[in-house]
Amino acid sequence: MQVFVEAARPKTLGAGVVPVLVGTAAVHRFIPWRFGAALVAAVAVQVAVNYANDYFDAVRGVDTVARMGPRRVTAAGLVTAAQMRLAIALALAVASVPGLALAAVIGPQVIVVGALSFAAALGYSGGPRPFGAIGLGEVFVFVFFGLVGTVGAIWFR
Repeated sequence: MQVFVEAARPKTLGAGVVPVLVGTAAVHRFIPWRFGAALVAAVAVQVAVNYANDYFDAVRGVDTVARMGPRRVTAAGLVTAAQMRLAIALALAVASVPGLALAAVIGPQVIVVGALSFAAALGYSGGPRPFGAIGLGEVFVFVFFGLVGTVGAIWFR
């Protein structure tokens, strides 16, 4: 379990928390369960992004055991590729539960935003042309962990 906590990169989880806090602070009506649901979903997507990055960079050979900086658990052989794929799926499933609850009271647009967020999480390091590798990583981080997270917390009230 400790390995998966390490792979979740706890120091980066603020990227999921801050936009929800800012968006929530901007609304006039605070609904605690919606705040909690948005927070859980955002942090779970951030964990999924980190797991996906660990996995895709390991299987592509971008990260190795000789990597400088924080250890990547798949490349270090601490978890198998299959275990990390399962961890990615579980993190996305965790994000889906509060997302579907929000969609039930707000509307299907929440599902669309969630699906786009999941695609971005996987596309950052995965797919045929990972956008993190072609200089668009920061743009997608700004869009999804900035605009989408903040505006979503306001709009989904």
